[in-house]
Amino acid sequence: MIPDTGCTSEWPRREQPVAQTPEGRKYVELIVACANDTTGSVSLTNKSDMVWVFYSNPPVYPSQVAAEPKVQEFHALASAGMYAYSFMAPSETIRVDSPPDSFEWAIHPDLSLAWMTNEFVLKQAAAALKKGATSGSAVRKAVWDCTKAVYDAAVKVPRVLSPQYDPGELLKQGLGVATSSGTCGASWAAAEKEAAAIAAPLPTFKQVGEDARNALKGSGELAQKSEGLLEGLAATAKSICKASPRC
Repeated sequence: MIPDTGCTSEWPRREQPVAQTPEGRKYVELIVACANDTTGSVSLTNKSDMVWVFYSNPPVYPSQVAAEPKVQEFHALASAGMYAYSFMAPSETIRVDSPPDSFEWAIHPDLSLAWMTNEFVLKQAAAALKKGATSGSAVRKAVWDCTKAVYDAAVKVPRVLSPQYDPGELLKQGLGVATSSGTCGASWAAAEKEAAAIAAPLPTFKQVGEDARNALKGSGELAQKSEGLLEGLAATAKSICKASPRC
């Protein structure tokens, strides 16, 4: 059997996920679903910028098929203190050993914001990480701590579908761009010392904050991603409300 477009020989038949609203269709269609009629399993590839979680009764337990290193690291970070359940990060392909009509998936606001933050902070620290900062280094810990700080700020908002859930403001609040006294700032200070010791380039925390503020203005990268997340939440609200008690 020749696989359908976007599918593989292991999962050859393309499925068309059903959106619960017309507005949500363009987001749901960014998940490439392919089925294997023999095994009853399905593969899902996340081509969106959002993190998606699964909900069903009984629960499903996806296994990873393909993921970039930054996706694997994000999963490790999430399981270490952000989110204990299964999710699908951008660019990731997962396998579910259940038919596609037995479970659903929805955008997770807080994990999506954490992913957006992680990408930004990784870019800030890319040169230092490439220079040789190991998995136990202060630089890598700063990346993790800053990502989690934004996640922690987001989960404190009682309602994700409300004006109080402003991704840009939550990102600035979590990073602590107005002060260096928070978890992110303290970890970054330690990272700066480590980077200096190994002669690795790393921007100061003040510069990180300035870059974040600029990226959240106008057509900046973080501004666009923040707006995109808000639009995605509004368009897929019905699915989110099924999965989240904070709807």
